[in-house]
Amino acid sequence: MQNINEGRKLKAVLFDLDGTLVQTDEVHFLMFNHVLEKRGKPAMTREFYNSNICGKPNELITKELVPELDKTEAEKFADEKESLFREFLISRSLSSSKTEAAESPLKVISGIDKLLRSLKDSNISLACVTNAPRANAEVILTALNFGEFFSALVIGAECEASKPHPAPYLKGLQLLGVSPANAVAFEDSSSGIQSSLSAGLKTIGVASSHEESKLIQMGVHQVIKDFSTLEVSHLESLLK
Repeated sequence: MQNINEGRKLKAVLFDLDGTLVQTDEVHFLMFNHVLEKRGKPAMTREFYNSNICGKPNELITKELVPELDKTEAEKFADEKESLFREFLISRSLSSSKTEAAESPLKVISGIDKLLRSLKDSNISLACVTNAPRANAEVILTALNFGEFFSALVIGAECEASKPHPAPYLKGLQLLGVSPANAVAFEDSSSGIQSSLSAGLKTIGVASSHEESKLIQMGVHQVIKDFSTLEVSHLESLLK
């Protein structure tokens, strides 16, 4: 029986999580500010969050927000924020399942469900590559019922280095058994875009956290606002 992917150049697609598959930045922003204010520090602005925090690993975030803390205390700060983040998502998701009036905190980027299904039906391998802690990523993917689509979940902190280092995307490619020439990445943040481009991937920027012009300056090959009009054939044409 002939392999459906035989002769096809596009063999894999790698997705970032927060801001790419689902919009959770507002929750991250609120939880970071909650922990900052609890410690008597001023809350950050959304502009500061978008420019300096979005998409970065917690190791770099704590250096930005609480540089006075030693490594142990910085990890406690990050752990507290991530625990609050998960508790918020779980509690709101449970509320949403009980009443239609409750609004889910997980807002998927429009059209992603259809694209993921089309890619799976086309036998194209998928990986989720994120700087989020594994517990966060698993909670989100489970809540959205997206787990079935992904053959690999790559966590930056479990690699040689987190994004913006190329290691997470290189690990994703390795797990899927494909080369950068046969794959496309979707990203929304500066650190993520640096990571995917450095790994040799054609990268599509998702304008959820940054303006289109800024994403273009970061070097993406194309910018989309959402996935609503994206077809598998379009991704294939990007590799020609």
